[in-house]
Parts: sequence; structure tokens; C-alpha cells
Amino acid sequence: MEVLLQGLIKNTDALSNKRNLEKLGIEKAYWESKGVDCKIVHEKLIDRVVADNISTFNECREFICKNSIPDDCINMFMSSIRNNPSELAAVCDKFDENFNFEAGTSINIFSNLVAYKQLKVDMFKPFSAFMKCSDILFVEVEK
Repeated sequence: MEVLLQGLIKNTDALSNKRNLEKLGIEKAYWESKGVDCKIVHEKLIDRVVADNISTFNECREFICKNSIPDDCINMFMSSIRNNPSELAAVCDKFDENFNFEAGTSINIFSNLVAYKQLKVDMFKPFSAFMKCSDILFVEVEK
């Protein structure tokens, strides 16, 4: 069963402005009309590490599409990190080198896959490219 949730995240200062509250109310009503549970949250309720990780991964949300990275390349990348005891950075550097990618391409592919929940990491730990690949969880995607 899939649960849909939309979080409207705002700075505490923005919540003291009447106009901002009106706009949030409209947005909340919109999401709820679509059957999506909607919560208004301020930054003091969000774990700083989680927020930083979300920001990091969302920066690469469109990387694969914008750079026309083919599916077979994505599959090879995922295979290269699956069951690999090495650090993510080392695997990504080697992958970039083997495919003549610009340095950092593979870590952006990784971040894109996390943003789209095809890969999972512990969001309560600060993200590090030096994490072990064995700490990455693979999500089976329905086709």
C-alpha cells in the first residue's frame, strides 16, 4: 500500500507572515483535494543531517535525464557497486575513468538514483562519498 505525503517546509519566520500562511493554506487544500496527506513543517522540526542529505541528493535529481545517461550504463554502474566492499568514491572514480566520464559523473548518477529511491542510504548519517558500497541498499523497481 502506497501512502502519499506532501510536506510544505517553510522557515519559521515565513510562518509569521499572514500572506504566506494564506498561500500555504491554498497549497495544503490543493494536495488534500488530490488525496495526498499534507503537513506544514518548519525547519526546527527537521533533523539537520536529513535536511542536508535531501538537499545533496535533490541537486542531482535530473542528472541522468539531462545528461542522457543510457539505461545500460546505469545498470552497469549499479552492478559495480552491488556487493562491493570498497568505498563509493573509489568505485565511482574507476567507473568514470573506465567510461571516459568527466570526474564526478558517477557520484552524480549515484545521487540521482538515491533521489529517485532506486538506491537507499541511511539519511540520518551525513552523506560521504567514502561510505562503503556495502552500506547502500538496492530497491527493486517494478517495471
